[in-house]
Amino acid sequence: MRLIVNGASHEVTVPGHETLLVTLRERLALTGAKLVCGRGECGACTVLLDGRSAYSCLTLTAACANQAITTIEGIGREDTPHALQAAFIEHDALHVDLGPAHAQALEEAEVGTLHVVVGGGATAHSPKVRRSVPD
Repeated sequence: MRLIVNGASHEVTVPGHETLLVTLRERLALTGAKLVCGRGECGACTVLLDGRSAYSCLTLTAACANQAITTIEGIGREDTPHALQAAFIEHDALHVDLGPAHAQALEEAEVGTLHVVVGGGATAHSPKVRRSVPD
């Protein structure tokens, strides 16, 4: 089957029960999405699937053929990271439960400043951003 991940086409053969999270991490070596709760509650596995937020731990890879999949690795470029990626680099953050859907919401809210607090999640000065970022 063909997966389109971060703009690149990948031919993969997966068992019918394999989740998108497993495929991304184990077959494509994209480890930005994390398995934390395994129930679609925490958001650590969130990806964009045709522009809509999806929990990759609950999504079967077989259901994603020929759809555009965007992971946190795909929201910026190596030479120009996305604002969310840059904030984590600047603050030496190691783990986050924010994925590309959150980055998209932040971008749409026209973020000026994003403060990353280790152990405290993300906060921002803009009221729009406060509504976009879960506690």
